Amino acid sequence: MEFYHRTVPAAGWKLEHVDNRPVDPGEPMHIGSSRCYSKSTEGSTVFLTIWFPDDSGEDGNDSPGPGIRHFRLDVTAGRDGISTC
Repeated sequence: MEFYHRTVPAAGWKLEHVDNRPVDPGEPMHIGSSRCYSKSTEGSTVFLTIWFPDDSGEDGNDSPGPGIRHFRLDVTAGRDGISTC
């Protein structure tokens, strides 16, 4: 997760919410949590969700380590303003 924590904001993505709660950028990522980012491009808002599922077999209280293999990236976009994470 550290990779995404550094590179996604550096690429111009804004953190919108963590686990559907208000933003706390310092909150560590843990198994079962997700982060929603947004970015405006070509007149549309694009949303990126990064999620580490809690059914991965990892301990839910642990931060994802470098060997974690179960994660999901979702990207949605729309010009209508209704798209979100």
